[in-house]
Amino acid sequence: MTLGRTLLPQTIVDRIVDHLRADNEYASLAPYATVSKQWQIAVERHTFRQLYISSARLEELNTIVCRRRQCTLQVITLHIALASYHRNQRGDAESREDGSATTRIFTSFMQDFFGTLSKWEVEHGPPEGIHVEILIESPSDESSSSSRRVSPATTRRARASPVRIDLHRDALPAALVASALTCTGRHIELTSVLLLLEKMPNLRLLDTELEHDTNGSKDLEQRREFVLGLELYAPKVTDLRLRRPQNASEPRNRPPREARALFYNVLASYTRRCTDLTFDDSVDAREFFAPYADESDQANRHRHPGTWRRLERLHIRNSYMLRRPYMRVATRATALQHVHEVLTLVGRALRAMPVVENVRIRQYILTEEGLQTISVQYYFDGRVPTIRFSGIKPVRATLEAWRASVRERRGAHLRVDVDAPGVQD
Repeated sequence: MTLGRTLLPQTIVDRIVDHLRADNEYASLAPYATVSKQWQIAVERHTFRQLYISSARLEELNTIVCRRRQCTLQVITLHIALASYHRNQRGDAESREDGSATTRIFTSFMQDFFGTLSKWEVEHGPPEGIHVEILIESPSDESSSSSRRVSPATTRRARASPVRIDLHRDALPAALVASALTCTGRHIELTSVLLLLEKMPNLRLLDTELEHDTNGSKDLEQRREFVLGLELYAPKVTDLRLRRPQNASEPRNRPPREARALFYNVLASYTRRCTDLTFDDSVDAREFFAPYADESDQANRHRHPGTWRRLERLHIRNSYMLRRPYMRVATRATALQHVHEVLTLVGRALRAMPVVENVRIRQYILTEEGLQTISVQYYFDGRVPTIRFSGIKPVRATLEAWRASVRERRGAHLRVDVDAPGVQD
């Protein structure tokens, strides 16, 4: 059926549809799209903000997203489906042949996807750009494909099978319309992430995985090269979110302190541009904020140049497990000591964050008795700076650090709330 045309101006139709959506956020607007071409355009301003496209339909993307729809599209999720495998193979690592097939699939779809995005002109898209989400997984991985979620890879095969792009850098066209990138599902090797970043020069948000830093000097060097690559290929990123990969390898001997310090100094330097910074076990908060250790602790003093002048939100999540693989410690007492150090270091680092308004710190201690969750939230609403401790009683050094930083930066008294009944620290 060919849609007709109403006598109302497009702006009026747009406002009517806006009111319909405002009255009931979950009501379907699809029936109104059949009224006329004008109503279809108005409805798609709401229904076409997010687009999920499977790899099987990727060749239709350019047809689906015409110039008119491109201006309303805000998030596009590309779901790349790998081949299924038998349940008996869930505990086995991917064979060389299967790994090569995965590389070919990922490479081919990335080439096609970026080939389409490269044809979209920035002026025809939304002012804030398009958030690109890349989800790569096999149906046998038993992972959730929900948008904006880290797919929980439950099989050993998925955890131990990172993917990569096998392309010369010039073979992948640039996607100037992309303003954000999220990588979920199978872990994408850092060299391939850098290749994607090189082709997305206008990124302001990057949400990706970074291997944990306890797996040896070689891995640390790769991570340092990745962070150096961020300086070169992602100069506009202001919202950085780093996650640990699902593939949890066995911890080996920690690399030398100097090598770790170099990595964290490079990472700290890059994050100086950020307004939002989020990381979990991919970054050890004790190492990252080591420059703010006690002045007498010379062994832990590294120098971070400058301050986080633009940082508004800082979210940290670390875990201490008495078993493998991440941030393992020998005893619960040691884990608690580390937690207190993190809370104190972040409090001292607050003086290098002049405009921060929200800090959330979550620390987890896993023992045979269960999981202990420690939560700290600091916020400043323009009136009273407040910090809340839950699950732990802060030590004196922690409170002094936070109070001194708030007094120096805000010229105000810090309100402290502690909710830790029965906690023994």
